Amino acid sequence: MIMSLLKAPWTYFLIIKEHRSLAHQFLFYEINAKYRKSTFGLLWFIISPLLLFLIYMFVFSEIMNIRFQARDASLDFDYSYILFSGLIIHFFMSDIITASPVVILENPNYVKRVRFPLEILPLIKVLSSILPLLTGYLILLAALVLFKNIFSPQIVLVFVVLIPYVILNIGIALFLASSGVFFRDISQFSGMISTVLLFGSPVLFPLERLPETLQSIVWFNPITVPVIVSRDIIFWNSYDTIYLLVPYTLFAIVIFWLGSFWFMNSKRGFADVM
Repeated sequence: MIMSLLKAPWTYFLIIKEHRSLAHQFLFYEINAKYRKSTFGLLWFIISPLLLFLIYMFVFSEIMNIRFQARDASLDFDYSYILFSGLIIHFFMSDIITASPVVILENPNYVKRVRFPLEILPLIKVLSSILPLLTGYLILLAALVLFKNIFSPQIVLVFVVLIPYVILNIGIALFLASSGVFFRDISQFSGMISTVLLFGSPVLFPLERLPETLQSIVWFNPITVPVIVSRDIIFWNSYDTIYLLVPYTLFAIVIFWLGSFWFMNSKRGFADVM
């Protein structure tokens, strides 16, 4: 049991490496399948977040003129920019939570009839969701340059924040994909979980507005640290919170470790319950 736990991540890496060409094919298919019959095709990866951002900017900045105050009371920023920066992080995890519980159930032939590396299916869901996440950030950074005349080379560090966040989501995807086979009700709770993660995080409001007791709870939300650190870097050119990435990265590795262990050891029972 202990040896299996220790070897799980390494075994997972070896399987992905061995079948990396197959993973590339599935990733290409997953990305293209979503918009295959649409007129604009893959351009929707740009159109969707761009339209969303423009709507937020028009409503919150032009009509409501809402400002988002930083920890320093002398600093504030248009609420639309702050909101969008948090939502693109939340949307990424929301996609993982929604899609992962059914990713094995939607492919019963791979479980029952052929010898197939099931480990790549949750990974594909994560990797295919990275493109909208990166596109959202690029749109945000472009808007800051065009409309706010804000740019510094250090802004690219925000992509470093995404590394542990993606690792964490791979672990979550592996756990949910496996658990969804045995507990079908998990997929029914995905929408509710996504909502809780959104309203229980500083995406919609500054963390400082909450009582200290609630702040300590919000810190356990897996999207809190990426939201806060990325905002500090992008909007306030501050690196005071970047140290949070150290414990967060360790936390992400642990979640990935446990997720890979759970998937690798539970996949033997998939065929029996499908």
